[in-house]
Amino acid sequence: MKKWFGIPQSSKGKYEACAKELDITVHKLMKQPYLNQMLKPTIRNLENNIPQMISFIDTELDLQPWERWAMTSYISDSEAEVNLMSLMRDMLGHASVPAIFGSAIMEKYPSLLHDVYGLDAGFYFFLMSLPAWTPWPGVMKAHVGRYKAWEALDDLQRALDALADGNPIDPSWGELDDISDFIMERHATFKKNGFEITERGDISVLWASVANANLLVYWLLLYILATPKLVDRIREEVAPFVTVSKPFSIGSISETPKLRISHEDLSKKCPVLKSAYLESLRMSNQPWSIRKVAQDVVISSGEKIPTSPSFLIQKGEFMTIPHDLHMQDPKYFKDPEKFDPERFLVRDRDGRLSTDARTMRPFGGGPSMCTGRALAEAECLALVAGVLMVWDIEPADRTAGWVIPKQHKTSAVSKPVHDTRVRIKRRKFEWEA
Repeated sequence: MKKWFGIPQSSKGKYEACAKELDITVHKLMKQPYLNQMLKPTIRNLENNIPQMISFIDTELDLQPWERWAMTSYISDSEAEVNLMSLMRDMLGHASVPAIFGSAIMEKYPSLLHDVYGLDAGFYFFLMSLPAWTPWPGVMKAHVGRYKAWEALDDLQRALDALADGNPIDPSWGELDDISDFIMERHATFKKNGFEITERGDISVLWASVANANLLVYWLLLYILATPKLVDRIREEVAPFVTVSKPFSIGSISETPKLRISHEDLSKKCPVLKSAYLESLRMSNQPWSIRKVAQDVVISSGEKIPTSPSFLIQKGEFMTIPHDLHMQDPKYFKDPEKFDPERFLVRDRDGRLSTDARTMRPFGGGPSMCTGRALAEAECLALVAGVLMVWDIEPADRTAGWVIPKQHKTSAVSKPVHDTRVRIKRRKFEWEA
Protein backbone atom coordinates (compact mmCIF):
# COMPACT_ATOMS: atom_id res chain seq x y z
CA MET A 1 0.00 0.00 0.00
CA LYS A 2 2.82 2.39 0.84
CA LYS A 3 4.87 1.66 -2.28
CA TRP A 4 2.03 1.47 -4.75
CA PHE A 5 -0.61 3.90 -3.54
CA GLY A 6 1.65 6.14 -1.48
CA ILE A 7 -0.22 5.72 1.80
CA PRO A 8 2.10 6.95 4.59
CA GLN A 9 3.90 4.24 6.55
CA SER A 10 3.10 6.17 9.73
CA SER A 11 -0.61 5.44 9.15
CA LYS A 12 -0.18 1.68 9.56
CA GLY A 13 -1.24 1.68 13.21
CA LYS A 14 -4.45 3.58 12.48
CA TYR A 15 -5.38 1.16 9.69
CA GLU A 16 -4.71 -1.85 11.90
CA ALA A 17 -6.84 -0.38 14.68
CA CYS A 18 -9.93 0.03 12.47
CA ALA A 19 -9.28 -2.77 9.97
CA LYS A 20 -12.45 -4.68 10.89
CA GLU A 21 -14.56 -1.55 10.58
CA LEU A 22 -13.19 -0.80 7.10
CA ASP A 23 -13.51 -4.44 6.05
CA ILE A 24 -17.22 -4.39 6.84
CA THR A 25 -17.78 -1.61 4.32
CA VAL A 26 -15.72 -3.38 1.64
CA HIS A 27 -17.45 -6.73 2.03
CA LYS A 28 -20.81 -5.06 1.49
CA LEU A 29 -19.80 -4.91 -2.17
CA MET A 30 -20.31 -8.68 -2.32
CA LYS A 31 -23.75 -8.90 -0.73
CA GLN A 32 -27.32 -7.85 -1.39
CA PRO A 33 -28.95 -5.40 -1.02
CA TYR A 34 -25.72 -3.38 -0.97
CA LEU A 35 -24.53 -4.73 -4.33
CA ASN A 36 -27.67 -3.56 -6.10
CA GLN A 37 -27.47 -0.20 -4.34
CA MET A 38 -24.00 0.25 -5.85
CA LEU A 39 -25.03 -1.07 -9.24
CA LYS A 40 -28.21 0.96 -9.63
CA PRO A 41 -26.49 4.31 -10.39
CA THR A 42 -23.84 2.58 -12.52
CA ILE A 43 -26.47 0.91 -14.70
CA ARG A 44 -28.44 4.15 -14.89
CA ASN A 45 -25.31 5.95 -16.10
CA LEU A 46 -24.72 3.25 -18.73
CA GLU A 47 -28.33 3.47 -19.90
CA ASN A 48 -27.90 7.22 -20.35
CA ASN A 49 -24.41 7.19 -21.87
CA ILE A 50 -24.46 4.22 -24.27
CA PRO A 51 -27.09 5.66 -26.66
CA GLN A 52 -25.10 8.92 -26.86
CA MET A 53 -21.70 7.23 -26.95
CA ILE A 54 -20.91 8.80 -30.34
CA SER A 55 -22.01 12.34 -31.19
CA PHE A 56 -21.29 12.38 -34.95
CA ILE A 57 -20.09 15.98 -34.63
CA ASP A 58 -17.17 17.40 -36.60
CA THR A 59 -15.96 19.72 -33.82
CA GLU A 60 -13.86 18.37 -30.96
CA LEU A 61 -15.20 20.97 -28.54
CA ASP A 62 -18.68 19.42 -28.58
CA LEU A 63 -17.59 15.79 -28.20
CA GLN A 64 -18.27 13.73 -25.10
CA PRO A 65 -15.15 13.36 -22.87
CA TRP A 66 -14.78 9.66 -23.76
CA GLU A 67 -14.89 10.55 -27.47
CA ARG A 68 -12.04 13.03 -27.15
CA TRP A 69 -9.78 10.54 -25.37
CA ALA A 70 -10.67 7.90 -28.01
CA MET A 71 -9.38 10.11 -30.85
CA THR A 72 -12.78 10.20 -32.55
CA SER A 73 -12.74 11.09 -36.25
CA TYR A 74 -15.90 12.31 -37.95
CA ILE A 75 -16.82 10.39 -41.11
CA SER A 76 -20.45 11.38 -41.61
CA ASP A 77 -23.58 12.27 -39.67
CA SER A 78 -24.07 8.55 -39.03
CA GLU A 79 -20.54 7.11 -38.80
CA ALA A 80 -17.32 7.80 -36.91
CA GLU A 81 -13.92 6.20 -36.35
CA VAL A 82 -12.59 5.70 -32.81
CA ASN A 83 -10.05 3.82 -30.69
CA LEU A 84 -12.05 0.96 -29.18
CA MET A 85 -9.97 0.32 -26.07
CA SER A 86 -9.91 3.98 -25.04
CA LEU A 87 -13.62 4.32 -25.74
CA MET A 88 -14.72 1.28 -23.72
CA ARG A 89 -12.33 2.02 -20.89
CA ASP A 90 -13.66 5.53 -20.42
CA MET A 91 -17.29 4.60 -20.99
CA LEU A 92 -17.22 2.29 -17.98
CA GLY A 93 -15.21 4.79 -15.94
CA HIS A 94 -17.76 7.53 -16.57
CA ALA A 95 -20.45 5.17 -15.28
CA SER A 96 -18.74 3.55 -12.27
CA VAL A 97 -16.71 6.38 -10.71
CA PRO A 98 -19.65 8.83 -10.38
CA ALA A 99 -21.74 5.97 -8.95
CA ILE A 100 -19.19 5.51 -6.16
CA PHE A 101 -17.65 8.95 -5.60
CA GLY A 102 -20.45 11.18 -6.91
CA SER A 103 -20.68 13.05 -10.19
CA ALA A 104 -18.84 16.20 -9.10
CA ILE A 105 -15.37 14.66 -8.79
CA MET A 106 -15.02 13.95 -12.52
CA GLU A 107 -16.46 17.33 -13.44
CA LYS A 108 -13.97 19.02 -11.14
CA TYR A 109 -11.06 16.74 -12.14
CA PRO A 110 -11.74 15.72 -15.78
CA SER A 111 -8.43 13.85 -16.21
CA LEU A 112 -9.02 11.65 -13.14
CA LEU A 113 -9.58 8.39 -15.06
CA HIS A 114 -6.38 8.85 -17.01
CA ASP A 115 -4.44 9.79 -13.90
CA VAL A 116 -5.43 6.40 -12.47
CA TYR A 117 -4.48 4.69 -15.74
CA GLY A 118 -1.02 6.24 -15.39
CA LEU A 119 -0.80 5.02 -11.79
CA ASP A 120 -1.79 1.52 -12.85
CA ALA A 121 0.72 1.44 -15.70
CA GLY A 122 3.45 2.23 -13.17
CA PHE A 123 2.61 -0.72 -10.89
CA TYR A 124 6.02 -2.37 -11.24
CA PHE A 125 7.85 0.97 -11.05
CA PHE A 126 6.30 1.66 -7.66
CA LEU A 127 7.05 -1.84 -6.38
CA MET A 128 10.70 -1.23 -7.33
CA SER A 129 10.56 2.13 -5.51
CA LEU A 130 11.72 4.00 -8.61
CA PRO A 131 11.74 7.77 -8.00
CA ALA A 132 9.91 10.10 -10.39
CA TRP A 133 13.14 11.27 -12.03
CA THR A 134 14.12 7.74 -13.14
CA PRO A 135 14.86 8.05 -16.91
CA TRP A 136 12.53 5.22 -17.95
CA PRO A 137 9.46 5.75 -20.12
CA GLY A 138 6.32 5.95 -18.00
CA VAL A 139 7.90 6.43 -14.56
CA MET A 140 7.26 10.16 -14.37
CA LYS A 141 3.75 9.70 -15.80
CA ALA A 142 2.96 7.12 -13.11
CA HIS A 143 4.11 9.43 -10.31
CA VAL A 144 2.20 12.39 -11.75
CA GLY A 145 -0.92 10.23 -12.13
CA ARG A 146 -0.73 9.11 -8.51
CA TYR A 147 -0.15 12.66 -7.29
CA LYS A 148 -3.13 14.03 -9.23
CA ALA A 149 -5.40 11.18 -8.09
CA TRP A 150 -4.47 11.90 -4.47
CA GLU A 151 -5.08 15.62 -5.08
CA ALA A 152 -8.65 14.95 -6.26
CA LEU A 153 -9.43 12.53 -3.43
CA ASP A 154 -7.94 14.80 -0.75
CA ASP A 155 -10.09 17.63 -2.06
CA LEU A 156 -13.17 15.42 -1.82
CA GLN A 157 -12.29 14.41 1.74
CA ARG A 158 -11.98 18.06 2.75
CA ALA A 159 -15.44 18.72 1.29
CA LEU A 160 -16.88 15.72 3.16
CA ASP A 161 -15.27 16.92 6.40
CA ALA A 162 -16.89 20.32 5.93
CA LEU A 163 -20.24 18.66 5.23
CA ALA A 164 -19.97 16.49 8.36
CA ASP A 165 -18.99 19.49 10.52
CA GLY A 166 -21.73 21.73 9.13
CA ASN A 167 -19.22 24.14 7.59
CA PRO A 168 -19.44 25.86 4.17
CA ILE A 169 -18.44 23.66 1.22
CA ASP A 170 -16.63 24.77 -1.92
CA PRO A 171 -19.61 25.41 -4.24
CA SER A 172 -17.87 23.61 -7.11
CA TRP A 173 -18.69 20.34 -5.29
CA GLY A 174 -22.44 20.92 -5.52
CA GLU A 175 -24.69 19.18 -3.01
CA LEU A 176 -22.59 16.01 -2.61
CA ASP A 177 -25.87 14.11 -2.38
CA ASP A 178 -25.03 11.42 -4.94
CA ILE A 179 -21.96 9.95 -3.22
CA SER A 180 -22.42 6.26 -2.39
CA ASP A 181 -23.13 5.08 1.15
CA PHE A 182 -19.97 3.01 0.80
CA ILE A 183 -17.74 6.10 0.51
CA MET A 184 -19.71 8.00 3.15
CA GLU A 185 -19.27 5.14 5.62
CA ARG A 186 -15.54 4.97 4.89
CA HIS A 187 -15.27 8.71 5.38
CA ALA A 188 -17.06 8.48 8.73
CA THR A 189 -14.65 5.73 9.82
CA PHE A 190 -11.60 7.74 8.76
CA LYS A 191 -12.82 10.88 10.53
CA LYS A 192 -13.85 9.08 13.71
CA ASN A 193 -10.46 7.36 14.00
CA GLY A 194 -8.43 10.52 13.53
CA PHE A 195 -7.09 9.96 10.02
CA GLU A 196 -5.56 13.05 8.47
CA ILE A 197 -6.74 13.98 4.96
CA THR A 198 -3.51 12.67 3.41
CA GLU A 199 -3.83 9.32 5.21
CA ARG A 200 -7.22 8.29 3.89
CA GLY A 201 -6.76 5.41 1.45
CA ASP A 202 -9.66 5.82 -0.96
CA ILE A 203 -7.12 5.85 -3.78
CA SER A 204 -7.19 2.04 -3.54
CA VAL A 205 -10.98 2.11 -4.05
CA LEU A 206 -10.64 4.46 -7.02
CA TRP A 207 -7.96 2.26 -8.58
CA ALA A 208 -10.00 -0.92 -8.07
CA SER A 209 -13.07 0.67 -9.64
CA VAL A 210 -11.36 1.49 -12.95
CA ALA A 211 -8.15 -0.49 -13.41
CA ASN A 212 -9.44 -3.95 -14.33
CA ALA A 213 -13.09 -4.05 -15.39
CA ASN A 214 -12.45 -1.07 -17.68
CA LEU A 215 -9.88 -3.02 -19.70
CA LEU A 216 -11.85 -6.25 -19.55
CA VAL A 217 -14.83 -4.71 -21.37
CA TYR A 218 -12.51 -3.93 -24.28
CA TRP A 219 -11.22 -7.50 -24.51
CA LEU A 220 -14.69 -9.00 -24.15
CA LEU A 221 -16.18 -6.76 -26.83
CA LEU A 222 -13.23 -7.26 -29.18
CA TYR A 223 -13.30 -11.06 -28.89
CA ILE A 224 -17.06 -11.06 -29.52
CA LEU A 225 -16.71 -8.80 -32.56
CA ALA A 226 -13.83 -10.86 -33.96
CA THR A 227 -15.57 -14.24 -33.58
CA PRO A 228 -17.78 -15.10 -36.59
CA LYS A 229 -21.54 -15.14 -35.87
CA LEU A 230 -21.04 -14.48 -32.15
CA VAL A 231 -22.42 -10.92 -32.28
CA ASP A 232 -25.75 -12.10 -33.70
CA ARG A 233 -25.92 -14.98 -31.23
CA ILE A 234 -25.37 -12.73 -28.23
CA ARG A 235 -27.75 -10.07 -29.51
CA GLU A 236 -30.48 -12.68 -29.75
CA GLU A 237 -29.70 -13.97 -26.26
CA VAL A 238 -29.67 -10.59 -24.50
CA ALA A 239 -32.55 -8.98 -26.43
CA PRO A 240 -35.21 -9.72 -23.75
CA PHE A 241 -33.06 -8.07 -21.08
CA VAL A 242 -31.53 -5.12 -22.98
CA THR A 243 -34.26 -3.15 -24.69
CA VAL A 244 -33.96 -0.18 -27.02
CA SER A 245 -37.13 1.88 -27.48
CA LYS A 246 -38.25 4.82 -29.59
CA PRO A 247 -37.17 8.20 -28.20
CA PHE A 248 -39.28 11.31 -27.78
CA SER A 249 -39.30 13.43 -30.94
CA ILE A 250 -40.72 16.65 -32.34
CA GLY A 251 -40.87 16.62 -36.12
CA SER A 252 -37.47 15.59 -37.45
CA ILE A 253 -35.72 16.30 -34.14
CA SER A 254 -35.49 13.43 -31.66
CA GLU A 255 -33.61 12.37 -28.57
CA THR A 256 -31.30 9.37 -28.53
CA PRO A 257 -32.98 5.94 -28.20
CA LYS A 258 -34.06 4.85 -24.71
CA LEU A 259 -32.00 1.97 -23.31
CA ARG A 260 -32.97 -0.29 -20.41
CA ILE A 261 -30.66 -2.97 -19.00
CA SER A 262 -31.54 -5.79 -16.58
CA HIS A 263 -28.10 -6.62 -15.23
CA GLU A 264 -29.37 -9.47 -13.04
CA ASP A 265 -30.87 -11.28 -16.03
CA LEU A 266 -27.69 -10.82 -18.07
CA SER A 267 -25.73 -12.73 -15.44
CA LYS A 268 -28.35 -15.42 -14.75
CA LYS A 269 -30.06 -15.97 -18.11
CA CYS A 270 -27.42 -15.25 -20.77
CA PRO A 271 -24.96 -18.19 -20.62
CA VAL A 272 -23.29 -17.48 -23.98
CA LEU A 273 -22.45 -13.91 -22.95
CA LYS A 274 -21.36 -15.13 -19.50
CA SER A 275 -19.15 -17.84 -21.01
CA ALA A 276 -17.55 -15.29 -23.35
CA TYR A 277 -16.94 -13.08 -20.30
CA LEU A 278 -15.20 -15.91 -18.43
CA GLU A 279 -13.14 -16.77 -21.50
CA SER A 280 -12.08 -13.13 -21.85
CA LEU A 281 -10.96 -13.19 -18.23
CA ARG A 282 -8.98 -16.36 -18.88
CA MET A 283 -7.32 -14.84 -21.93
CA SER A 284 -6.46 -11.39 -20.57
CA ASN A 285 -6.26 -11.49 -16.77
CA GLN A 286 -3.25 -12.15 -14.51
CA PRO A 287 -4.78 -12.59 -11.05
CA TRP A 288 -2.72 -13.66 -8.08
CA SER A 289 -3.25 -14.80 -4.53
CA ILE A 290 -1.01 -14.26 -1.53
CA ARG A 291 -0.57 -16.85 1.21
CA LYS A 292 1.45 -16.94 4.41
CA VAL A 293 3.25 -20.25 4.86
CA ALA A 294 2.00 -22.06 7.99
CA GLN A 295 4.89 -24.55 8.18
CA ASP A 296 8.08 -25.41 6.33
CA VAL A 297 7.39 -27.07 2.99
CA VAL A 298 9.52 -28.35 0.10
CA ILE A 299 8.17 -27.77 -3.40
CA SER A 300 9.40 -29.73 -6.41
CA SER A 301 8.15 -30.88 -9.81
CA GLY A 302 7.67 -34.40 -8.48
CA GLU A 303 8.82 -37.78 -9.74
CA LYS A 304 8.07 -37.03 -13.41
CA ILE A 305 11.05 -34.65 -13.55
CA PRO A 306 13.60 -36.14 -11.13
CA THR A 307 16.35 -33.67 -12.09
CA SER A 308 14.23 -30.59 -11.37
CA PRO A 309 15.28 -28.40 -8.43
CA SER A 310 13.44 -28.33 -5.13
CA PHE A 311 12.66 -25.24 -3.09
CA LEU A 312 12.33 -24.85 0.66
CA ILE A 313 9.61 -22.41 1.68
CA GLN A 314 9.94 -21.59 5.36
CA LYS A 315 7.20 -20.96 7.88
CA GLY A 316 6.19 -17.29 8.05
CA GLU A 317 7.23 -16.47 4.49
CA PHE A 318 4.72 -15.24 1.93
CA MET A 319 3.98 -16.85 -1.42
CA THR A 320 2.43 -15.21 -4.46
CA ILE A 321 0.39 -17.57 -6.64
CA PRO A 322 0.02 -16.38 -10.27
CA HIS A 323 -3.26 -17.91 -11.49
CA ASP A 324 -2.64 -17.01 -15.13
CA LEU A 325 -0.10 -19.85 -15.37
CA HIS A 326 -2.93 -22.27 -14.65
CA MET A 327 -5.37 -20.47 -16.94
CA GLN A 328 -2.93 -20.83 -19.85
CA ASP A 329 -2.03 -24.46 -19.11
CA PRO A 330 -3.11 -26.87 -21.92
CA LYS A 331 -3.47 -29.65 -19.33
CA TYR A 332 -6.53 -27.84 -18.03
CA PHE A 333 -7.69 -25.72 -20.98
CA LYS A 334 -7.47 -27.14 -24.50
CA ASP A 335 -5.86 -24.77 -27.01
CA PRO A 336 -5.38 -22.11 -24.32
CA GLU A 337 -4.16 -19.51 -26.81
CA LYS A 338 -7.50 -19.57 -28.67
CA PHE A 339 -10.65 -17.69 -27.68
CA ASP A 340 -13.48 -20.21 -27.33
CA PRO A 341 -16.76 -18.54 -26.31
CA GLU A 342 -18.30 -21.93 -25.47
CA ARG A 343 -15.46 -23.13 -23.23
CA PHE A 344 -17.38 -22.59 -20.00
CA LEU A 345 -20.83 -23.65 -21.24
CA VAL A 346 -22.47 -26.71 -19.69
CA ARG A 347 -25.80 -28.33 -20.56
CA ASP A 348 -28.02 -30.08 -18.01
CA ARG A 349 -30.21 -33.14 -18.59
CA ASP A 350 -33.06 -30.97 -19.83
CA GLY A 351 -30.83 -29.27 -22.38
CA ARG A 352 -30.61 -25.96 -20.52
CA LEU A 353 -27.33 -24.07 -20.82
CA SER A 354 -25.43 -22.56 -17.92
CA THR A 355 -21.81 -21.70 -17.17
CA ASP A 356 -19.15 -23.29 -15.00
CA ALA A 357 -15.82 -21.56 -14.36
CA ARG A 358 -14.30 -24.97 -13.53
CA THR A 359 -10.85 -24.66 -11.97
CA MET A 360 -10.30 -21.09 -13.11
CA ARG A 361 -9.80 -18.43 -10.44
CA PRO A 362 -9.92 -15.16 -12.41
CA PHE A 363 -10.29 -13.06 -9.26
CA GLY A 364 -7.77 -14.88 -7.10
CA GLY A 365 -8.92 -17.10 -4.26
CA GLY A 366 -9.47 -17.28 -0.52
CA PRO A 367 -8.93 -14.20 1.65
CA SER A 368 -7.16 -12.33 -1.17
CA MET A 369 -10.01 -12.89 -3.66
CA CYS A 370 -11.20 -9.68 -5.30
CA THR A 371 -14.15 -8.37 -3.27
CA GLY A 372 -15.53 -6.41 -6.22
CA ARG A 373 -15.87 -9.38 -8.56
CA ALA A 374 -19.69 -9.39 -8.64
CA LEU A 375 -19.73 -5.66 -9.30
CA ALA A 376 -17.14 -6.01 -12.08
CA GLU A 377 -19.07 -8.81 -13.77
CA ALA A 378 -22.35 -6.89 -13.75
CA GLU A 379 -20.69 -3.75 -15.12
CA CYS A 380 -18.91 -5.60 -17.92
CA LEU A 381 -21.93 -7.59 -19.05
CA ALA A 382 -24.18 -4.52 -18.97
CA LEU A 383 -21.83 -2.29 -20.97
CA VAL A 384 -20.98 -4.87 -23.63
CA ALA A 385 -24.58 -6.02 -24.05
CA GLY A 386 -25.79 -2.43 -24.24
CA VAL A 387 -23.20 -1.46 -26.84
CA LEU A 388 -24.01 -4.49 -29.01
CA MET A 389 -27.72 -3.69 -28.94
CA VAL A 390 -27.32 -0.02 -29.89
CA TRP A 391 -24.26 0.08 -32.14
CA ASP A 392 -22.74 -1.63 -35.18
CA ILE A 393 -18.94 -1.84 -35.05
CA GLU A 394 -16.48 -2.99 -37.70
CA PRO A 395 -12.69 -2.73 -38.10
CA ALA A 396 -11.47 0.55 -39.55
CA ASP A 397 -9.20 -1.40 -41.89
CA ARG A 398 -11.72 -3.61 -43.62
CA THR A 399 -9.02 -5.34 -45.64
CA ALA A 400 -7.04 -6.48 -42.59
CA GLY A 401 -10.19 -7.34 -40.64
CA TRP A 402 -10.17 -7.92 -36.91
CA VAL A 403 -6.71 -8.10 -35.33
CA ILE A 404 -6.29 -9.23 -31.72
CA PRO A 405 -3.31 -7.26 -30.35
CA LYS A 406 -0.64 -8.76 -28.18
CA GLN A 407 -0.93 -8.09 -24.47
CA HIS A 408 1.14 -5.94 -22.16
CA LYS A 409 0.97 -7.00 -18.52
CA THR A 410 -0.24 -4.51 -15.93
CA SER A 411 -1.33 -5.07 -12.33
CA ALA A 412 -4.11 -7.49 -13.38
CA VAL A 413 -6.03 -7.30 -16.70
CA SER A 414 -3.63 -6.85 -19.61
CA LYS A 415 -3.47 -3.75 -21.75
CA PRO A 416 -3.18 -4.18 -25.54
CA VAL A 417 0.17 -3.15 -27.02
CA HIS A 418 -1.81 -1.01 -29.46
CA ASP A 419 -5.39 0.23 -29.60
CA THR A 420 -8.00 -1.12 -32.03
CA ARG A 421 -9.27 1.39 -34.55
CA VAL A 422 -12.92 0.81 -35.45
CA ARG A 423 -15.79 2.34 -37.40
CA ILE A 424 -19.01 2.70 -35.50
CA LYS A 425 -22.57 3.66 -36.37
CA ARG A 426 -25.93 3.40 -34.67
CA ARG A 427 -28.05 0.37 -35.57
CA LYS A 428 -31.28 0.80 -37.50
CA PHE A 429 -34.39 0.19 -35.41
CA GLU A 430 -37.91 -0.78 -36.46
CA TRP A 431 -39.38 2.68 -35.82
CA GLU A 432 -36.90 4.31 -38.22
CA ALA A 433 -37.91 4.73 -41.86
